[in-house]
Amino acid sequence: MKLKSLPSLIVSLMGLAFASSALALQPGGEVKADALGKLEVIQGETVKAWEPGKVYILECWATWCGPCIKAIPHVNELHKKYADKGLRILGVNVWEEDKAAAVEFVNKQGEGMSYPIVHSVRGDDFDKDWMTAAGVQGIPNAFVVKDGKLLLKTHPMQLDEALIEKLLKGGEEAEKAVQDMAKKEENEAKLQPLMMEFVKAAEAGDEVTMSAKIAEIAAIDPEHQMLAMMKIEQAIAGKKWDEIMVMLKEMKKEQEPMAVLSLAARFVQMPDGGYPENLKREVATRLKGTLDNSSPMVVVQRLQLTHLQWQLGDKEDALATAKDAVTHANELPKEPLERFVKTVEEGKPAPLNEVIGWIREAMSKGQ
Repeated sequence: MKLKSLPSLIVSLMGLAFASSALALQPGGEVKADALGKLEVIQGETVKAWEPGKVYILECWATWCGPCIKAIPHVNELHKKYADKGLRILGVNVWEEDKAAAVEFVNKQGEGMSYPIVHSVRGDDFDKDWMTAAGVQGIPNAFVVKDGKLLLKTHPMQLDEALIEKLLKGGEEAEKAVQDMAKKEENEAKLQPLMMEFVKAAEAGDEVTMSAKIAEIAAIDPEHQMLAMMKIEQAIAGKKWDEIMVMLKEMKKEQEPMAVLSLAARFVQMPDGGYPENLKREVATRLKGTLDNSSPMVVVQRLQLTHLQWQLGDKEDALATAKDAVTHANELPKEPLERFVKTVEEGKPAPLNEVIGWIREAMSKGQ
């Protein structure tokens, strides 16, 4: 995991999947449950046929996907609240050859992942008929089906209770909700090339092009969740530190975690980038405030916070944060994180990329 500029990092974390007019599977199209019936079951029962009037969510995830793991509690709550009202959720573990890793993960979740789970591998019928046919390039991704038709595909966090209730009820409200979601997905497709152009401009420090792309994106979606972060990236290019402080303080609550993560990644990767101490300290404080669960991504945030605290001279806090990463490594091997703690104790915290390399190596060995 090589941490680069804010846009490239965030695009990677979000796992965005964009639509294409040439795709074989698009909203409104007929879909069969055949491929689902062939998948290996990890928990519960798979779907073999569509029940009339039921709403199906096929939630695609993997154990190595931080955003997927963050979405699981939300998906589980939907299952618990609406399973008796006609909602059918099927978790599909995708792009993961090691089924044992998925089985172990699901078993550890217990009631925190109470819906049926199946396992898919690259090249199987589900991968071909659903993932590839729909142009899914990132996860988490949710397919929503009713009466044999694909209503939409989206990030599972976009599936709120209001939408689920409308889909279950059917009628004009459901149709409008689907149309609104389809429009949002269409906008994302338009935004993809603009985002990539912004990434290139950011890496080149081209403030003029960065500003132009921000304006184009705002014209398509004035409330896009990445706009605030892109403006911060532009301010960094111009070394406008006071503006960044103001933006952080005025930022919407839902935008803050990703923006702070991105800034922390930059500071950790380039500690000698001329960033003022007060900005680093502000980011460190806010980053600490985002550590509210035990997903792999939050473990990475703890590693970032360790480095930031060390840079700021808060060495005791840095060591405590490093040890905290070990405590919260529920889905990650602890040995690499314990090795990281030792480097902190020795006064030379191992670089973030190196620690992630240790984690990957341990995971490949099944440690």
